[in-house]
Amino acid sequence: LTGKAEAIASYSKIIESEATPLLKSKGDEPMTQAEINRVASDNLDAAKDRMTSVLDELLAHLDGEEKAAFVESQRAWESYCLEQAEASAISHRGGSIYPLIFFSEMESLTVDRAARLQVELDQLRRLRGESPNLLLLRTYSSGSE
Repeated sequence: LTGKAEAIASYSKIIESEATPLLKSKGDEPMTQAEINRVASDNLDAAKDRMTSVLDELLAHLDGEEKAAFVESQRAWESYCLEQAEASAISHRGGSIYPLIFFSEMESLTVDRAARLQVELDQLRRLRGESPNLLLLRTYSSGSE
């Protein structure tokens, strides 16, 4: 109805496109599992940095009950994220692929959270007569907000 789901999906695609491919080639040498795990960890770190940046900016625009609600929702989301990643990876516990499954699930959830927070921030900016995030302008101009 408001184009929010489309905006979240579009912003998620933008963030995902910036991630390093897990199976990038090192010339003719195949990557080791440890190298793939490291890339997955690095991608998670980049997604967390993006999410934290958006969250910090969003919180800077809020106060009182609104700010407290977002801080609490972030705390609950972080707990959920860890539990969900563990549930996704548990059957691989003890295996060399476990970190890949765990980090990849965390990255996916973090990208989605960053996109959702960005859309919330853009909506707040619009309500206050400010410009939204320029990365999302193409989403809203091509969507049906």
